[in-house]
Amino acid sequence: MGQPSRCFRSDSHFEPAGPRKLAFHQDDTKWQAGLTGPVEVMSRLRTWIILALILGQALALMAGTLLYYQPVTKAPIGALDRIWLVGVIMGVAAAMWTAVLVRLVLKGCEAGFASVRQQLREEIDRKSRHLMATRDAVIFGMAKLSESRDAQTGQHLLRIRRYVELLARQLRETVPSLRDLFTDEWIADLGLSSALHDIGKVGVPDSVLLKPGKLTPAEFDQIKRHTSIGGDCLFEIEQRLSDSNFLMLAREIAYAHHEWWNGDGYPLGLQGTNIPLSARIVALADVYDALTTNRPYKPALAHSEVVKIIRNRHGTHFEPAVVDAFMAVEPEFDRMRQELASEESPRVHADAA
Repeated sequence: MGQPSRCFRSDSHFEPAGPRKLAFHQDDTKWQAGLTGPVEVMSRLRTWIILALILGQALALMAGTLLYYQPVTKAPIGALDRIWLVGVIMGVAAAMWTAVLVRLVLKGCEAGFASVRQQLREEIDRKSRHLMATRDAVIFGMAKLSESRDAQTGQHLLRIRRYVELLARQLRETVPSLRDLFTDEWIADLGLSSALHDIGKVGVPDSVLLKPGKLTPAEFDQIKRHTSIGGDCLFEIEQRLSDSNFLMLAREIAYAHHEWWNGDGYPLGLQGTNIPLSARIVALADVYDALTTNRPYKPALAHSEVVKIIRNRHGTHFEPAVVDAFMAVEPEFDRMRQELASEESPRVHADAA
């Protein structure tokens, strides 16, 4: 089966309006306040220094002129010398105070700029946290929309996210080659992206998705299309953004979370490491959640039974390293499952198992 070229492989500007715009301008004023002190000091000292410099130069010039014309004016030489000396002293003092002023202003500006930099860092951190929270909320909303016909989607998505992050952290501990890749940020993006694994189900008819029983081969072919629908959708979104790690992961997961390690999965029949690592991790988490969840057409299996099933799919359905990681933390899976259990049975067809 051919592999779509897009399968694995915009800037906008706005002017804040209303209260937000006012808040931005207030922030600018707050940052400028850090420089107010040094500027005021400089302004006041500069006025006095300029006056002293002008007066000193005037006195020195006057005394020098009178000395030059002393034979004519008959002015006392002693008095002219004293006037000239006062003028020179005032000029020298003004020059010295200029140097002092420069040093004081530089120190004041350094303190002011340090305060501004700190305020800018705090503001950037605050806005970044707000942006990340908004992004998370939008992605979760998109994921919930994809399964809006299921009242229990929220808990399902949260369980998948927690399972995926737990598996990734365990893999980081047990597989040395993954330690550089599996940073805390990458694992967080992986968990967030996993919520979009079934976004393509928006394109599956209700008659298939909500069928309270086993699917026919034709119906199963229809439900399998959700991987391509979701992957194509995320691909189009990804093209409008640059360097979006979580969208790249989400696209990989949407396309390939039903691929099997031995090549028996769908939609492309990928095998082994040709399956994106992100999808290999989500595949196990998704199957665990499907098997341990009540459905109208089947009861939930006990945790111990699901552990046996996953162990038996070692090297067939799942990558061996991912199964090994699961076996190391399966008690934690069980604890999370109980903590995040839904009271009602989901109605959307669980194709993962």
